[in-house]
Amino acid sequence: MTVPRFSTLGCRLNAYETEAMRTLAADAGLTDLVVVNTCAVTAEAVRKSRQEIRRLRRDNPAARLVVTGCAAQIDPQGFADMVEVDAVIGNTEKMQATTWRALGSDLIERTEPVQVDDIMSVTETAGHLIDGFGTRSRACVQVQNGCDHRCTFCIIPYGRGNSRSVPAGVVVDQTRHLVERGVNEVVLTGVDLTSWGADLPSAPKLGDLVMRILRLVPDLPRLRLSSIDLIEADPNLMLAIATEPRLMPHLHLSVQHGDDLILKRMKRRHLRDDVIRFVVEARQLRPHITFGADIIAGFPTETDAHFENTRCLVEECDLTWLHVFPYSPRQGTPAARMPRVDGRVIGERAACLRALGAAQLQRHLHAQVGRTHRILMENTHIGRTEQFTKVRFDTPQIKGRIVEAAITGTSGSWLTAWAGSRCHAISLTIEHNTVTARALLLARYRQHINRERRCRQCPKSFFAKNFCQAPRTVWVLIGFNSDNAQTIPGLAQRGAYPPIMTLDTKNDPRGLGEMGLAKPNKRGRPCQGGIHHALRAPKGAISMWTALPFTRSPDGRGGNHETCRGR
Repeated sequence: MTVPRFSTLGCRLNAYETEAMRTLAADAGLTDLVVVNTCAVTAEAVRKSRQEIRRLRRDNPAARLVVTGCAAQIDPQGFADMVEVDAVIGNTEKMQATTWRALGSDLIERTEPVQVDDIMSVTETAGHLIDGFGTRSRACVQVQNGCDHRCTFCIIPYGRGNSRSVPAGVVVDQTRHLVERGVNEVVLTGVDLTSWGADLPSAPKLGDLVMRILRLVPDLPRLRLSSIDLIEADPNLMLAIATEPRLMPHLHLSVQHGDDLILKRMKRRHLRDDVIRFVVEARQLRPHITFGADIIAGFPTETDAHFENTRCLVEECDLTWLHVFPYSPRQGTPAARMPRVDGRVIGERAACLRALGAAQLQRHLHAQVGRTHRILMENTHIGRTEQFTKVRFDTPQIKGRIVEAAITGTSGSWLTAWAGSRCHAISLTIEHNTVTARALLLARYRQHINRERRCRQCPKSFFAKNFCQAPRTVWVLIGFNSDNAQTIPGLAQRGAYPPIMTLDTKNDPRGLGEMGLAKPNKRGRPCQGGIHHALRAPKGAISMWTALPFTRSPDGRGGNHETCRGR
């Protein structure tokens, strides 16, 4: 006997619904079951769904195989005709407990192997409660389903039905329940998220829902939005972006293209200038906000000039996360009847956009180095910043916790981080005997304390603004073993402030590799930008490092060398 196995293709809403189905299947006591939650956003997505069905049948020859999701909703008979499939259930049916109880009694396979009703007749969306995607860190709450718009390339409304909203009270209750379970981030998700509320009494907007959640669930640390339609952003949503730090500064926009003519042929409701205007306004309200975007390459009738407008829009708006779709026709959509672009050209344009997206991501990653972020840990070594950037830690953290950490570098499409106060600034290197070294170290330490005391009395000084307010200042004495450290008059024993850390470079030559300290140059001064390098102390030398919490330079570029000047 085995537990049900689920495979999910497509969007975050599909992933949310898979978690809900997992609970429904468990409640029904189902075993030896394989469920494929399909996607229909492109013809390629449908092909991959069929491919996944065949693969899972080969791997699980004795299990019952059930197909659901958008592709199954749109073409139920086509999937029922596959020899690998035992049953097909629609997008509405898959969220009903009665469907899974029927599967447990083999009723569906024996009597009606295809259970797919008219999705356009559905008028309500139930708010199914899930406890996260296998972790205690992040959970989604479905607040909306379906779409009332008819973009010429999109078949999803025929798989999801018309737009319908989950009442605000239900959303708030689900969010509160998740927070009580220890979830630190809630993601609001839907097919057309910004259309939430249009079918509810008094027609509230998404911004109203966001403000209500943050007001009524004060213990929620982080609230995040999935993909939004920028043209529907309401005033309260913009207000939340500007004033609510718990609303994460990352928005994924349904842009699709950067040329006005193509946007009109797509039947989109925004133009190129609308995208630029929204991005500029959002950045004025929240300077560190990042943007992702869905973009279609090779839409019918797209010329080189049209494509160039899209490429320029990505750079002009400084979009960070690109989700590029090579256009593929979907039968039943108006775009499928339009003159097509050559497939080779579509592939080249998609590759160009993906390369541009990779470059934009690298630009974003390098801009984060030296900054401090609050990172939500998805497992013991990987988390995400407020801007949804992936971060890797060398040392294990607690899964599900929000960790404040300094970004020390980049690794591919990831950031690397060190969890602790940011350390910087070399004070001096001593190559005298141990007695002289101890005396100089102690004198330098007292000088630092006196300077800090004076700076606290002068709130206008640069030092006071950037260092004295930070509670964690660390001194690292390199080259001292523990015996030497104890001989520094009483400091280590009394728990001095700032605290002292000793590292024996003879026995632990890599001891500072995880500290992220700046590497000295040949003259013993900090290398500009060297904060990412592991330390190598001069052989036989006793070095003293004044380790201060990292701060950005006055010009705002984050240059660490500014914090060392005159020290």
